Amino acid sequence: MKKSVDIMLPYWGDVKLLKETVDSVLAQTSDDWHLTILDDHYDSAEAKKYFATLQHPQVTYIRHAKNIGITNNFNYAVEHATAPFCMIVGCDDRLLPTYVETALQHIGGCDLYQ
Repeated sequence: MKKSVDIMLPYWGDVKLLKETVDSVLAQTSDDWHLTILDDHYDSAEAKKYFATLQHPQVTYIRHAKNIGITNNFNYAVEHATAPFCMIVGCDDRLLPTYVETALQHIGGCDLYQ
């Protein structure tokens, strides 16, 4: 089923922080989201192991064939979002558990969502 919000996560860096970011998305009170992790060819055995074990129906993992750089990875995120709404979250950010729920409540009240 198509989700209302694409959460795009360009990734390069600290695996511990990435896990905290992903955990904060998985803990959302609304399930009206899809998370796409865009791995910018980060060379980390720990990251590769984490991605190999990350199995969730609302999470997609894409590893670029080569490093495309932070700006291009963010542009890729914008260009490949398909839901009606999109947000880009940094790989060192954490969302409050009601983030998606609250955003959709506010979006629901605007003319663009009618």
